[in-house]
Amino acid sequence: MQTSQRNRRSRARWWAALVAGALIVAGATAASAAELDTWGTFAVSAAAPFTGTVAMPGNFPATTFTSTSSTATVVSGASTWQAASTPVGAVFGSSRDRTYLNQRPAANNAASPGVTTYTFARPTPASGWAFVLGDVDADQVTLSATGADGEPVPVAALGYQESYNSCHRTGGPSCDAADLNDRPSWTDGGSTGLLIGNARAADTDGATAWFAPSVPITSLTMSFRWRSGFPVYQTWFVAKTFAVGGTVTLDDAPLAGSTVTVLDENGTVVGTAVSGASGAWSLPALIATGPYRAVVEPPPGIAPLPEREFSLTESDAEGVDFPFVTPPPPIAEVDAASTLQGVPVSHPLLDNDLPGSEPFPLVPDSARFALPPTAPAGTELSADGRLLTVPGEGVWSVTADGVATFTPEPAFTGATTTIPYAVDDTRGGTATASVTVEVAPVTPMATDDPRATPMGQPERFAPLANDLAGDPAVPLVLDSLVFVMPQGAPAGSTLSPDGRQLVIPGEGSYAIGDDAWVTFTPDAAFSGVATPVAYTVADANGTVATATITVTVSAAGQPIGTVDEIFTLQGTPTSGPLTANDSPSSASAVFLPESIRFSLPPGAPPGSSVSADGRTLVIGGEGTYTLDPGVDFAVFTPEPAFVGTTTPAPYSVLDSEGATANATIIVHVTPVTPTAVADSTTTAQGTATTVEPLANDEPGTAAIALVPATLALQLPPGAPAGSSFSPEGVLTIAGEGVYALDGAGGVTFTPVPSFTGDTTPVPYTVADANGTLATSVISISVAPVVPVPSPDAAATPQATPITVDVLGNDLPGSDAVGLDPTSVRLRVPAGAPIGTALGADGRSLVVPGEGEYTVDAVTGGIGFRPVATFVGEATPVPYGVTDANGTTATALLVISVTPVTPVAGVDNVVAEPGESTVIDVLANDVSGNDAGGGAPAPLVPRSVRLELPLGADPEALSSDGRTLALDGVGTLTVDPTTGAVTFAPAAGFSGTTPVVPYTVLDANGTLARASLQVDVAAAPTEPPPTDPPGEPVIPPNPGTSGPGAPAGSGDATGLPATGPRSLEALPLAAALLAAGLVVLASRRRHAPTTPASPRR
Repeated sequence: MQTSQRNRRSRARWWAALVAGALIVAGATAASAAELDTWGTFAVSAAAPFTGTVAMPGNFPATTFTSTSSTATVVSGASTWQAASTPVGAVFGSSRDRTYLNQRPAANNAASPGVTTYTFARPTPASGWAFVLGDVDADQVTLSATGADGEPVPVAALGYQESYNSCHRTGGPSCDAADLNDRPSWTDGGSTGLLIGNARAADTDGATAWFAPSVPITSLTMSFRWRSGFPVYQTWFVAKTFAVGGTVTLDDAPLAGSTVTVLDENGTVVGTAVSGASGAWSLPALIATGPYRAVVEPPPGIAPLPEREFSLTESDAEGVDFPFVTPPPPIAEVDAASTLQGVPVSHPLLDNDLPGSEPFPLVPDSARFALPPTAPAGTELSADGRLLTVPGEGVWSVTADGVATFTPEPAFTGATTTIPYAVDDTRGGTATASVTVEVAPVTPMATDDPRATPMGQPERFAPLANDLAGDPAVPLVLDSLVFVMPQGAPAGSTLSPDGRQLVIPGEGSYAIGDDAWVTFTPDAAFSGVATPVAYTVADANGTVATATITVTVSAAGQPIGTVDEIFTLQGTPTSGPLTANDSPSSASAVFLPESIRFSLPPGAPPGSSVSADGRTLVIGGEGTYTLDPGVDFAVFTPEPAFVGTTTPAPYSVLDSEGATANATIIVHVTPVTPTAVADSTTTAQGTATTVEPLANDEPGTAAIALVPATLALQLPPGAPAGSSFSPEGVLTIAGEGVYALDGAGGVTFTPVPSFTGDTTPVPYTVADANGTLATSVISISVAPVVPVPSPDAAATPQATPITVDVLGNDLPGSDAVGLDPTSVRLRVPAGAPIGTALGADGRSLVVPGEGEYTVDAVTGGIGFRPVATFVGEATPVPYGVTDANGTTATALLVISVTPVTPVAGVDNVVAEPGESTVIDVLANDVSGNDAGGGAPAPLVPRSVRLELPLGADPEALSSDGRTLALDGVGTLTVDPTTGAVTFAPAAGFSGTTPVVPYTVLDANGTLARASLQVDVAAAPTEPPPTDPPGEPVIPPNPGTSGPGAPAGSGDATGLPATGPRSLEALPLAAALLAAGLVVLASRRRHAPTTPASPRR
C-alpha cells in the first residue's frame, strides 16, 4: 500500500476515534454479578521490575507474575473490551468494570521483548478458565508454558480458541477507525506459539485472541515484542465457576455438622463444606472443570461411603449426596456348654456371634457378664463385668479374647443359672445373649472287699484298689478313707476320733495306713467271718462312696476262696487279682496261679463257653474273661453294649499243699452315656457355613470317645414339604438349604440363595466307641445380605462412545456374596422421552435424541453411544445388579456429553492485482476432536458456506451459499469438494475486501464460523510523492492539553488510557465539530517518535 494511502487511513481512523470518544459515554451495559465474579483482578507493583498478582474466583490457585515490561499498569476496565458479544464474553460474560493489565515491551525494538511470567501456586485446572490477549494489532506475542511435572507443555494445550476484533462487537469500545477488523494469526510451534498481528494494523485496531488451556499448567510465559508503532498490550484472566451441593443423611434423616471435602483431579483439597441443619452442603464457586471428588467422614460407628465423583464442566452439580445408614446391631446367639462335676470348662462365647456389618467387627475384649435376673442371694459381679460369682454354683470369668470359663463349686451339679452376657462391635453396637453350663454329676464307686486270711495271720490290702472315681478328672482322695462303726458291733468296739483305727473285741483290729492300705490283725483264737466293716472314701469334689470289708479267717488246714468284685465302665476292659483276697490252707502254703481254671456258671446265657484249658470264659452278651499265664490276674473285656452286673464266673485254684479253693468273680459295668449339646450358628445369606456339632458334645468318659464317622442327620419332624434325605446322608430342607456331612464330624449347610431367617432345627445323632447314641439338634440363622450400589457419573466428548464400569463403586452386601456382572440390566428412566425403548433382555436402551446404552454381557460395563448432535447431561438411567444370592439393587448412571466444538481461524491473504486467488480456508481451522479430544469429528469440506458481509446486498449471495458476488470488488466461489474459496477480483479493484464470514460443519454437524479478507495490491503506477522530511505532527491525546502528552498524564495508572475517553472528550469533540476544523497530521505506522494516538 502506498504511503499516502496509509496516511489517509491513519487520519480517518484518528478522526473516527476522536468523534466516537466524544459521543460514547458508557459503552455496553454492565455485566451481571455472576459474570463480574469470573474475571480476574490484577494488582501490580509501582515500579520496574514489575511483580503482581491475579485474584481469580473459586478454587483457582494463587497466581503471581513478574514482568520485564517497561511499563505495567492495572486498568479499571470501565471500557467493555470483552463485551458479551465477543467469543470469550459469550462464554464468561462481559469484562465490564473488571481490571486488566496494560503492558509495553521492554523497549521499542525487536530485540527487547517484555517477558511476563505467571506462576501458579499449584497446577491449574485442566479446563474452565481462559486468558485473553488484546491490542496485539501489528505486534506479536510468543507463548509457552510448563506443566504439572515442570516440563514444557505442547503449546496446543494452551487451547487457542479464536481471534477476533474487540472493536467490531456489539457493546464493545469504539475504535478501529479505519474499519479494518484486523485479527491476529496464531501459529503452533510445538513448545511455543506465536500470536502475530497484521503489519498493516494501527495501534488502535483492537486485534484480540483468547485461549482456554486444556491441561494443568504451573507457569505461563508471554513474550511481547515490538514490530512497529507504540504498542500497548492487554491481558485478562477469566474463569467460569459452578456450584456443587448435596445432602448428608443418616437413615434418611438430615445429618448436620458433617464436613464434606472436595478434591480436584490432582487430589488437592479445593474446598470444604459443613452440612447444615437440613443436611445440605454446598460449595458455591468451583472452577468449571472436572472430575472432582467429594468425600465425607462417616459419623462415629457408621460405615464409610464411597467417594462421589462429579464434573462441573457444563453446569452445577446437584445431588452429590451421602446417604449414611446405621448398620444393624451385632447378633449374639445363646451359648451352652457342659462339664463334669468339679471340672472347669471354657467356652468361646463369640464363635457363634456375628457383627451387624462387616466394617465393624466384634470386639472380643468387650465381652462382659450381667447379673442374672434370678441370681441367688450373694451373687457378685465385678465392676468390669468380667468376673461373676454365683453362690452354690461356681465362678464365671471371661478373658480378653472372649472365652468364658466356668469353675463349678465341687458339690454343684445340674444346670447353672442362665448368665446374660454382652459384646460390642467396633461401632459401639451391642449384642446380648446368654450362656449356661450343664454340670453332670461325678459319682465315685466303692466296691465291697471280701478278704480271707489264715487263723492268727494279719491281712493287709488296699480297699481302694477296686474303687473307681466318677471321672479321672475328679480322683479319689486317699486320705479321705475312714472306717464307719458297724451297726450291731460287739460291745466294747471302739473307733478312733479320726476314723482310722477300729477294734472289734473277740475278732481283731483294723488300721488304715498313710498309703490308704488297711491291715486287719485277727485275735489269735478267732476264726470265721468277721463283722462286716464299712468304710467311706471321697473324691476331689467331696462326693462320698461307701463299701464294706468282710474278712474270713480260716481254721487251720482249710483254704478259703472269696468272691472277687471289680468295677469298670461300659466298653472298658478291666483286670483284677483273683487270689489276693483268698486264703491258702496254711500260713506256709501259697496259691498256684497256673492252676486257676474257669468253669461255666449254672444257667449261663446263650453263647457262653469255656476253653478246653479252662483259662478263657465267654459269657454270652456280657464279655470275656481271660487269665494271664503265670499270674493270677483275670482280664474281663465287656461287650460294648453291656452294662450292669455280670453273671458270677466260677473259678478254682490249688495251693502248694494241694488244697483247692473255689470262688467267683463279679464285674460291675457302669453305663457310659455321651452328651450331645444343641448347636447354633449364624451365616450370611447365600454363604455356606460348617458346623462342628461334636465340638461341644461330651463323651461319657474320655476313654470312650465319640466316633465322628457315626455322625448322622435325621429328617426333622414337620419338615417343609419337599424336604428329602438321600441314601448318602444328604439332607435337603425345602426352601432353606442342604446339609451334608464332611466325614470328619462336620456338617456343612449351604442355604438356598434367597433364604433368610432361622432354619428348621435338624436332629443329629452321634455314637461313642461303645455304640451308645447321643442326640441333639443343629439350628442356623441366615442373616440377609443386601448389595449396595452407588450412583455413577461419567463424561465423554460429543459423539464419543464411553463405557462405564458401573460395578466399580458398587459393594456386595458381603465379600462372600459377590455381585454378578452378567446380571446388570437397564431400566426405563423415570420421565424418559417419548420413544425410549428398552431391549427385551434389558441390556440395551435407546433414549431418543440422546443415544443408546448397551450392557456388556460378561463384564457388566454399560456403554453409551451418544447421538452425534447431543451435548449436555443425559437422562439419568437406572440399572440393576444382582448378587450371587439373587438379591437385586439399583442405582443411577448419569453421563454428561461435553461439546466438541471446531474452531475456524481467520484468513487474511494478499492477492496480486487482477489475478484469481485460491484460499484454503480450512488450513488453519481445527476440528473439535483435535482441540479437545474425543471421537474423530473432522471438518467437512463440502459444508463450507459463505455469508453476506456487513451491509452487502442480499442478492450478492447465491442460494447455496457457495458464490458471493460483490460489485466492484470481485467474486468468491466455494469449491464444493475441497471447500477452498477462489477470489476473482473485479477489474481494476485494489485494496481490502470486506470481511466475508464463512461457516463450516464438522462430522457431528457442529458449526464453526470465521471470516476471510483479501488485500489486493494496487497495480504498479508512477512513484507517489513522498512527505517532506521533518518531524511528524502528533495529534493531541484526547483529554490532554497538547500534542505528545507524556504517557500517563491523562491516567493515574501511568499509561495512556486504552479505551475511549467518554466525558473528558466531550468538550473537545464538541468544539471540533462546531468549528468544522480539524488539523490532521500524517502519522507513520512505523517507528513514531512519540505516541501516535491514545491507546485503550
